[in-house]
Amino acid sequence: MVRQDKISYLLTGFHCTGIEPIYPDEPLIDLFIRTIISQGTTDELCDSTMNNLQLKFNSWEDILTIEQPELANMINVCGLSNQKSNSIINLLNWVKSTFNKMDMKKIQIWNSERIFKELTSIQGIDLKTASIFICIGLRRDVFPVDIHVHRILIRIGVNSIYTNPDKIYKLVNPFIPVGKEFFLYAHLIEHGKFICKSSNPKCNSCMFNEHCDYFIKKNEWVTRAFEA
Repeated sequence: MVRQDKISYLLTGFHCTGIEPIYPDEPLIDLFIRTIISQGTTDELCDSTMNNLQLKFNSWEDILTIEQPELANMINVCGLSNQKSNSIINLLNWVKSTFNKMDMKKIQIWNSERIFKELTSIQGIDLKTASIFICIGLRRDVFPVDIHVHRILIRIGVNSIYTNPDKIYKLVNPFIPVGKEFFLYAHLIEHGKFICKSSNPKCNSCMFNEHCDYFIKKNEWVTRAFEA
């Protein structure tokens, strides 16, 4: 079951802030690589690593001329460097073989089903990464569920059954109002970073606490899901 009323509370609350998230303005391939690097690290470290890579290489294709351990060392500060470096290399090889150059503009004419199928066939690119790219880069009506989004949706009680992000993604997407996917996702990211944090969440400062199962301890599953 999906609590649509709680999705409405989230949308209404964020609308009341008067803040309208802005889509990033950068080439699609840059955004995709940034998405890979950003996982599990801070914005500051991600930005610094991206800048260093762009200064080091004249083009993304140049990354394919070095060995994977060298790339891993370059992005080591962001964590999961072996996993991320392999994903980046696999992505770049796919882009080159698919479009014959390091440019993803032509992917914009594909339908979303094909894009999901192609991207998730790349080793290291999962549903979450693909959906973030499609939502933010291609500006499609897709609502990504990353670690912050997943945590907030579970805590507030949008769903009380599935604790797997991919299952939550498939469950809640049909209930996000069309055209509000990026708006809600961007706000939830910021809310998860600064208010509804993984540890020591600032519940007393949260605008949604009166609707939040975690805060009012309405359901035991909410507490158990995040005790570990």
